[in-house]
Amino acid sequence: MFFVYGNYDNENHPPSFDVSVEGTVVFSWTQDTWTENSNNDGAYSDLFASIQDGDATICFYSIGTDAPVVGALELVQVDPFCYDRTLNQNVLMVNYGRFTGGNEPFGSGLSVDNDLAGRAWDADNEYTQSVAKKVILSTTLDIEGSNQAPDYFPTRLYQKCHTLDSQSVLQYLLPVDPRLDYMLWFHFAEIDPNISRPKERVFDILVNDEAVFHYVDIFDKVGKFAAYDLQYIARNLSNATLSIELRPQVGIPLICGVENYALLHKDASTDHNDGMLL
Repeated sequence: MFFVYGNYDNENHPPSFDVSVEGTVVFSWTQDTWTENSNNDGAYSDLFASIQDGDATICFYSIGTDAPVVGALELVQVDPFCYDRTLNQNVLMVNYGRFTGGNEPFGSGLSVDNDLAGRAWDADNEYTQSVAKKVILSTTLDIEGSNQAPDYFPTRLYQKCHTLDSQSVLQYLLPVDPRLDYMLWFHFAEIDPNISRPKERVFDILVNDEAVFHYVDIFDKVGKFAAYDLQYIARNLSNATLSIELRPQVGIPLICGVENYALLHKDASTDHNDGMLL
């Protein structure tokens, strides 16, 4: 979904409205949500939903007297087994941050690179909190295991990675709603020409200061130039910022990308009076 106001009505009053999918509110736009950039350039977000009856119900409905504004809407069919769909089919996965370790965004609406699931990947600069200087490693070689069912994570995602110029903690801070649970996906590939065997790069992954993966060794798991992905669900959050740390054990940590999805349970009781139904 793409939203833009652009003062089209010459009122200098960005509208307040909600967006629901399958009866569940997934996005809320208010006066506080709109920024100068999103007013003029627009804002993008997306979600994954399991549609059982063949009809996707999407509703934009006003708050007060404001009329919703919609720049674009795209519906993409994905593999029903993507993103570990052992989750209940009544759960919506709402994008709260998806970014590549490279400096250039890519994917749907951003570049000519094709993400088969219609995903857009931002640069990670606004989330980075590391003390050490960011270093980007890149390759043009194919990445084993990329662009494959059921998730079809794009090859380009693994051809660039974020590492550091010295042994230090690689950290991200992500905005969240602490009332919700979040599914995190971590994406890796060992593309460093200086790494040639296991135990040359080992690190822990911490979420909100809790170690959730110990002694991650990409080379040991999949070798070089191969995709490696880890998933974790963060629950019982206490504040509006989620911290991710890659803490080195041996060498310097690296990462190709991160995805963060809020897990929302469908609410069939939501009332959409005064709404614009699609």
